[in-house]
Amino acid sequence: MFKTFNDPLTGKKITKLSPNGIICHHPYFYNKMFTSDGRFLIYAQENSGSRNIYSLDLQDGSSKLIASSGDEPLADFGVTLSSDDKNLFYCRGNRIIRQNMKTGETAVLYTAPEGWDGYSNPSFSSDDRYIVTVEIWKEDVIPATGGWDTFEPQWRKNPRCRIVYIDTEKNTSHVVHEEKLWLGHPQIRPRHNGDISFCHEGPATRIDARLWFIKADGTGMVCLHNQKRDEIITHEFWLADGSKLAFVYRKFLTGPDKDGRYGDEVINVKQSIRYANADTVTEEFIMDCSVYCHSITSPDNTLLVGDGQKTAEPFIYLTDLKTKKETILCRHDTKWKSYGNNQDAHPHPAFTPDSKKIVFTSDRDGLPGIYLAEIC
Repeated sequence: MFKTFNDPLTGKKITKLSPNGIICHHPYFYNKMFTSDGRFLIYAQENSGSRNIYSLDLQDGSSKLIASSGDEPLADFGVTLSSDDKNLFYCRGNRIIRQNMKTGETAVLYTAPEGWDGYSNPSFSSDDRYIVTVEIWKEDVIPATGGWDTFEPQWRKNPRCRIVYIDTEKNTSHVVHEEKLWLGHPQIRPRHNGDISFCHEGPATRIDARLWFIKADGTGMVCLHNQKRDEIITHEFWLADGSKLAFVYRKFLTGPDKDGRYGDEVINVKQSIRYANADTVTEEFIMDCSVYCHSITSPDNTLLVGDGQKTAEPFIYLTDLKTKKETILCRHDTKWKSYGNNQDAHPHPAFTPDSKKIVFTSDRDGLPGIYLAEIC
């Protein structure tokens, strides 16, 4: 059914959930990818060049096709389950779609208006009623090639972007904020439907100030950390209870070169875990940590998982936030390559609902696949 082996470094039990020779990955790390009982995992699989969405039964190993790309590709990383597991949300083209998990019936919740290009990973409120998304003016879009070569040019374009807030019950929407700057990662604060975080998108060493907060009515916009030139902030996420916005902070240990540019953000940096309080606009240092790219806390906020980004440290790190002790859970051994999408082989580790296992993606076997590591 599944391939199981012991991690060569720690001896932890690892299970590969996807078959060899097929591109598979789970959704973005802060999306809801497991049913609440932990039995089913939502994942993406490439078939004949198209990315389709499946549901995997972790008990018997069977998988079921949920949504296929067809003539119009769907955003395979932006898929998320509703809080009650009854619906699946995803983007197809410029539409945000809700699909009933039992009947397969679909409903279009929102369509980006003419001239605007909808993003692929909208955020939903805790009660699934509200959606926040970012749109970019189509004339400002630099077509993606599947790699990172368009990332800095898109940032340099200073594209016209706007944050849109959608009420799915009233079938209404309004623009929260608009500016000539690349915006991304909009997230509705858990249990606080009127609060939104977003970021200034782009290469980590080029962004002026990544973390921002704004009210759904467009008021109260504030920067949550005024970055200095030698600082990097990456991959923020809300704690499950909505109390804090967590992020990883990096500071260069060496100065810039003669042209005033800093080098690879992974080398010669010191990293720490920090929280930002959106109510008081204060910052809390939690602890120093290894250099990892993505991180997220367990449902009860007692554990944190991160994926090591340095070539010499291809590890999944697990941190006990009570004791502030970091350990290596296992090796992820991914090569971070692109297979049509630059996120394809990113580990994006996340907890199972019972916090006993970690799911991650890796191309350690040749193509991106999905793995499950046992914590205990």
